[in-house]
Amino acid sequence: IKIENKTDITLLIPEKLIFDNTFSNYSLAVYCVLRTLSQPTRLPIQCVTQEQVEFYLTGQLSNRRRRSDYIKCGINELVENHIIEKNDIVQKHFILDCTNLCTNESQEHFAIITFEEVKKIFNVENTNNFLLLKYFCSLIWTISSKITVYLENGEYKNRVVGSFTIDYLSELSGIGVRTIIEYNKILEEIGLIYVYRQEDFVLDKENNIK
Repeated sequence: IKIENKTDITLLIPEKLIFDNTFSNYSLAVYCVLRTLSQPTRLPIQCVTQEQVEFYLTGQLSNRRRRSDYIKCGINELVENHIIEKNDIVQKHFILDCTNLCTNESQEHFAIITFEEVKKIFNVENTNNFLLLKYFCSLIWTISSKITVYLENGEYKNRVVGSFTIDYLSELSGIGVRTIIEYNKILEEIGLIYVYRQEDFVLDKENNIK
C-alpha cells in the first residue's frame, strides 16, 4: 500500500526510465529533479550544476566526487536519449532545454510518485539511494488502478494497492529478492509504504509453506 501526500509535487515517471536498460538509476534521479524544477515554473530552460542536483535530492552537499559523477552521468544519459537537450555548458553550469520532459499520458505508461518521496529515499543512510529509488518506482508502477480501498470515514481511493509477489518484483526490476526484502523494510520505516502480512499460511503435502 502506498501512503499518499497531497501537498507535494506529483511526478509522472515514464516506464522506459524505470525498466529500459538504456537508462541507469542515475538518469532516473536527475529526471525527478529536472521535472520538479520545470513543473511549477513552467520554464523549459533550466540552469543547474551537479552540486545543485545533489542538494535538491539530499538537502545537503556531501562533497562526494562519486555522487557528483553519477549525477553528471545521469544528465548525459538524458541528453543522449533526447529526453532533454544540452544547450550549453558554462563552467560547472548545464544549460538544459527540458521541453521534452512532459509525459504524454495518453501514449505512455508511468509510475506516479512525488518529489517528497524522492527526497525521503535520498536521506536514507548506508544504502544505494539511486537503486532504492528505482525499486520504489518499479513497485509503484505495479500499483493497481482496479483495486479500490474504502476507508471508515466513507472515502475511497484507488491506485494505492499492489499485490504482486516479491519474485515478480525481482524479475521486473532486476533487483535480487533479498535486496527487495531489505528495501521494503526501509520504505516502511520512512513511511512511504505499508506492507500487509498475512498471519496464516498454507502447507503443501510435504509440509512446506506454500
